[in-house]
Amino acid sequence: MNPAGPFSCGQGTPATDLPTVPGNWYCDKQGPNSSTPHRLYPQATQQLGMAPAAQESVQSLAYHAGAGMAAGGWWGEQTGDMAADDAYSLVYESAPLTEAMDIMGMPKVLLRVAADAPFYQWSVRLEDVAPDGKVSLVSGAIINPSQRNSRLEPEALTPGVPVTLTTAIHFTTWRFKPGHRIRLAVSNAQFPMIWPSPTAGTTRLFSGQASWIELPVVPAENETRTACTLPPPDVNDVAPFGKELEKNGPVFKSVRNEETGQSTFSTSSNIRWAINNNTYQSSESYRWDVNDAAPANASYQGERRNTFTIAGNEIDLSTRALIESDSSHFHVTFTKTLRQNGDLVRKKRGRIAFRGCTNESS
Repeated sequence: MNPAGPFSCGQGTPATDLPTVPGNWYCDKQGPNSSTPHRLYPQATQQLGMAPAAQESVQSLAYHAGAGMAAGGWWGEQTGDMAADDAYSLVYESAPLTEAMDIMGMPKVLLRVAADAPFYQWSVRLEDVAPDGKVSLVSGAIINPSQRNSRLEPEALTPGVPVTLTTAIHFTTWRFKPGHRIRLAVSNAQFPMIWPSPTAGTTRLFSGQASWIELPVVPAENETRTACTLPPPDVNDVAPFGKELEKNGPVFKSVRNEETGQSTFSTSSNIRWAINNNTYQSSESYRWDVNDAAPANASYQGERRNTFTIAGNEIDLSTRALIESDSSHFHVTFTKTLRQNGDLVRKKRGRIAFRGCTNESS
């Protein structure tokens, strides 16, 4: 048997600070190719069923531009309880599992949707609901409906007219344990992972034959069996004359004010190391802001700064970016600053504007 890859057994309680993720190696000569598709259908009763509902129904979702921060900056990060995101999503759940279900691969999703404006984006998240109600993120994906037929020739939606969207959720390995439930969460916002859609309004999902999620199920591994025989890990090259002096982060922070509709997501990190008698420092800070009442006016600001002290000579290079949007355009400003031993050597600023998605075009 050959090891096909690491296999997560589920985190138990969602957390953002796990030193290691619980799991084991899944061993199969065929690897993910041996998976069997397991299709589940959203129902009007917010359930995931083994068969589509006999009659198509529709569920509506109001747009909240700042929803989505519980999933972090990108898929694959450690996440806490997804309840905050699911409160602004259409949520569908299976019955509690009577036996473990292992998946490995890229789940598929098909959605029949409509919107009251020419542009919205859809987020789909596969989640694990524990018996105590805590929700773990398994994986997810974003669907840009303007690219449903071509990425090179985007097409706006026709308000009120249903379209069918499909995507593959990012690769994952996961064990849904007995007593747990499988959850599909569908949202029209995933802030700050995707830039907010500019128009406040409502989207709709049609349940029936045209909406489903398909899981790549593999034979459940016996947790008590003998572990796979794996080759020894490669020894990382470590410079004997170099050492890490300090490392902080990345630190993520999300703040949402339900009264004002304001959402802010930020992240920062700092690392400092030495090679011989020279020191190096790199720091990053990023921030995204949006308000539900004015989703077109979103903003991002970020800075990366590198400071190198070599033979007593300090070189300090910083790059700042500011991105602001309105109802029709993105405005991008970059500022680069170079200093040597505290003195300004050169500063350069550039600003561009380009047309984005509006109510008239995609």
